[in-house]
Amino acid sequence: MGEGRDTRFEDCEFFATCPPGVEGLLADELRGLGVRKVRPLAGGAAFYGKPAAGLRVCLWSRLAGRVNVVVGRVDARDGEALYSGVRDLAWEDEIAVGASIAVRAHGTNDELRNTQFTALKVKDALCDRLVEARGSRPDVDAGRPDALIEVRLKGARATVSLDLSGRSLSRRSYLDASDGAEAPVAVAQAAALLAALDAAALLEKGWGLLDPAADDGILVCEAAAMLVDQAPGLVRDRWGFSGWARTDAEAWDDMLAEADNRLEAGLERVLGAERAAYAASDAPDQESVAVVGLSESSPAIARARQHLRAAGLR
Repeated sequence: MGEGRDTRFEDCEFFATCPPGVEGLLADELRGLGVRKVRPLAGGAAFYGKPAAGLRVCLWSRLAGRVNVVVGRVDARDGEALYSGVRDLAWEDEIAVGASIAVRAHGTNDELRNTQFTALKVKDALCDRLVEARGSRPDVDAGRPDALIEVRLKGARATVSLDLSGRSLSRRSYLDASDGAEAPVAVAQAAALLAALDAAALLEKGWGLLDPAADDGILVCEAAAMLVDQAPGLVRDRWGFSGWARTDAEAWDDMLAEADNRLEAGLERVLGAERAAYAASDAPDQESVAVVGLSESSPAIARARQHLRAAGLR
């Protein structure tokens, strides 16, 4: 492939991560999103499709932690082999013009024992390839790169991927700086619990959900979003695929418009049912409620309400 070729409609290999034990649920969710060739693996699920398939999973998956697109698999028996293999990859077809980069390495072998050295080799090879293809090196931004490249060593081979998520998908938009590092773990656990219960189908049938120990309302937020068909990534403001040359901006805009329409329809469906129940009630002071969270802690209740407001579900 050469720079300038339209790669938006070429098939890609993706890998979505998830907590241990959730792989089967994630694979089922991906199939429900219309993704093909799904294969659950340890720590996630592989799937295949056009670039737009990866964007759709980023937007709609409640279970995935990250979504990576595989750029290539290369010889990693030593530093020189790794450099040569990574430089041979067509980075001009993967990294958007003007995008900043960072490289993160995982794993070691007998010759590559330091992940920082491995990351440096990959960064140098990528930059040298882009200098050759474009005449300029990309900026490196270790803190907030437009494109985060991940390299994972397994024996004498390395898998090189681009992280399309940016930050963890479990770091929902309703979380803020005061939510600690464990908050995304709580989100992932809540989403997995709801998936294991097939909560979406039960809520659609009119079942209610009661969380008797709601704490700061994460399970309530996840259930409420599911109830009104809100895409988890709808109001997320930063994505890793902003630095991916294959991103189909038109397809992404269409996905966002579809998600907006589905949310509006979901809100109207739930609020319409609420108004109908209220009008038919013999006790007008009683309300029909679908999702309830209880806590003895007033600060926790206030925090839960803040999360719901931030999620647009007040």
